[in-house]
Amino acid sequence: IAPLAELISDRESDILDSEFVGIPKLVLDDDKFSSSDTKIIIYASGRELRKAGFTSFDLVHFEMPDAAIEPLISRGDTLTVDRGQVDISSGNLYALIYKKRLSVRRLYLTNGLVVLHGDNQDDARWKFDVEVETEDIKIIGRIISRTGSNGL
Repeated sequence: IAPLAELISDRESDILDSEFVGIPKLVLDDDKFSSSDTKIIIYASGRELRKAGFTSFDLVHFEMPDAAIEPLISRGDTLTVDRGQVDISSGNLYALIYKKRLSVRRLYLTNGLVVLHGDNQDDARWKFDVEVETEDIKIIGRIISRTGSNGL
């Protein structure tokens, strides 16, 4: 039996036949981001990943930084982002950098502007939509999965 480290794959060609996939952690330094060597490991076949919405294998994970998307996503939940999905499809959740901060918002395109929407209607900080120019944000990618921090 091969050690787990040898079974973990990061390349698309290997992932298609692999059972374990390593997803690196997103690191934000000022307004630039990169991935670290820290990984979460998921058990899935390439077919399962594509069925779940992964369109690329340029994936990162991070912890939800705020309560903007509650109750769907709670602060501290681990989110997986597909960095290959940066074109906005209105109504989907995206990880983005806005005002040098990592954010997760539901994005909508209207009249050439991007609307940043928070789902949390119980907290006044997230009730209002923000309209921005596309150059005012940096889209990291679409949120494709979440692991809850609060349990069942």
